[in-house]
Amino acid sequence: LKFLAEMSQNFWFGQGNKVTSPVVRSLPEICHINDIFNRFRSHFIGRGRRPVYLAKQSPVHLQECFEMFQVLYAEIWSKAGMSKDQSLARVRRLYDSSQPERDKRIQLWELRNMQRADTTQG
Repeated sequence: LKFLAEMSQNFWFGQGNKVTSPVVRSLPEICHINDIFNRFRSHFIGRGRRPVYLAKQSPVHLQECFEMFQVLYAEIWSKAGMSKDQSLARVRRLYDSSQPERDKRIQLWELRNMQRADTTQG
């Protein structure tokens, strides 16, 4: 048997894109990889089709999470024999290509936070 973990996260990688783990043969290995992915998925859990992650997390926190994700993702692939730079190339390409959409979401987050602040002060 062979196992593979996938992670799709629109905020980081864009609509419909995903990153994968290396193919492994051990159930404990894939469980460990999936646990790592789940640590980051937990920041994006919402209800239904509407993303609520920016209602719960700040853009700065999500950026910090992405930085940690890159480190752990590179380590996962490094254990499989691939260079860290090579393993991160696709992650960074997806992240960079989804920047315009992420910027729109962050602008909306900032606007909502300013509106909330005005409401509480007024």
